[in-house]
Amino acid sequence: MITSLPFSERNVIFDDCMKWHSDGVRELLGPVVDLADDDTHASMTVIMAAIRSVDITAEQRVRLFLLALVSRVMAPSRNNRVHVGFLTALQDFRAVSGFIWGGLAYSHLLYEMKYASRTSPESSPSIAALWSVLEIWMYEHFPTLAPARTRDAAYPYAASWIGAVRGRMSLASSRRVLRVLPIEEVVWRPFVDAPTPVQAMHAHFLSQRRVLLPGAGGVPLYVVFGGTSVPSA
Repeated sequence: MITSLPFSERNVIFDDCMKWHSDGVRELLGPVVDLADDDTHASMTVIMAAIRSVDITAEQRVRLFLLALVSRVMAPSRNNRVHVGFLTALQDFRAVSGFIWGGLAYSHLLYEMKYASRTSPESSPSIAALWSVLEIWMYEHFPTLAPARTRDAAYPYAASWIGAVRGRMSLASSRRVLRVLPIEEVVWRPFVDAPTPVQAMHAHFLSQRRVLLPGAGGVPLYVVFGGTSVPSA
């Protein structure tokens, strides 16, 4: 409902054995493979330069853009580089939209939240994920703490907050406000009466059942059950 990223039955393919410096990757991405940082990663500077290059085909340019989008937005690494392992899911453009991209982004977000919650007190916690989902989720559930919505509320709800000006509030202040927030100021089911597309209804259907959401690069599986996510064994 927030991002419109699809949930489906088909998990995103991630191949951590795929290497930048290989003939197969060269065919899919073009000469950019010669500029990769190592066997598995390339910097965003290299990717953006390759996208603007005239020495690649239209298909290779689109594939590079999608690879950067997935590896830097949906499941970003902490080193700000693009992982070639997602390329396996981007070989056939006809199949790309059928993957569970929402599940990938959600699983990665949960993993990063776990990572941040276990950060040592002397370090600054951070989340390398689609963190804006948390911000918009809070706006929808606690409207008295949210800035003014810039557009009419509609699916996907992230679009209705574009341009909203955040108020400056420390984490300690936010926690104090949430502790004393009256129950009547909490919206428990903010999307219940919203016009909902078929793909979002499918995600709601999945949230009522035990669903495995695999992440990338060894991230644990998560179970969605009754709308609550917990790490699986």
